[in-house]
Amino acid sequence: MKTQMKRGALLTSLAFAALCMASSGYAADTGKVNFSGRIIAPPCEVDAANSVTNVPAFSSVGANAFNDQIGVEGSESRDFDIVLKNCPTNTSLNIGFSGPTDGENTTLAVDQSSAGQGVGVVVYHKGSTDKVKFDSSVDATYNKTLDATGDSTFSYTAKLISTKTTSEMTNGDFTASADFTVYYP
Repeated sequence: MKTQMKRGALLTSLAFAALCMASSGYAADTGKVNFSGRIIAPPCEVDAANSVTNVPAFSSVGANAFNDQIGVEGSESRDFDIVLKNCPTNTSLNIGFSGPTDGENTTLAVDQSSAGQGVGVVVYHKGSTDKVKFDSSVDATYNKTLDATGDSTFSYTAKLISTKTTSEMTNGDFTASADFTVYYP
């Protein structure tokens, strides 16, 4: 019986040793993790004194100015600039906008908390019929390559557009807000 116990203990020890050696064989496998990235020059600074913070408000507009139709632009427009300073020179850049939309991604929605409802805002690249999209995308046509000054101005024109018929519009003040991001394509 003692011999049988010793043989059982010996077999158990051998099995344990074999298991340890087998698991250390699995631990010997190796691999590699690669990380990559990109270092860029410091980003541009927004010249707040000469930029979007100074966009004048739209005048009061009658709901009937939109001919009781959806998608009619108002006659009034507001020009604004985004002025960038101290950008990395000899770099290409562009601006993308994002914000809540009303219908198409080119119509910025009025804030839901606004009393005035039934209009949105469309933004054009100034001097163009190309509308800005509020989905963070950029139109490569408007990429700018900076020269040695490192300054650039992006100019836009904003207009109201009806998103409801005259009878569906709500009188009152409104606001609409969009974020912009400078891209370095």
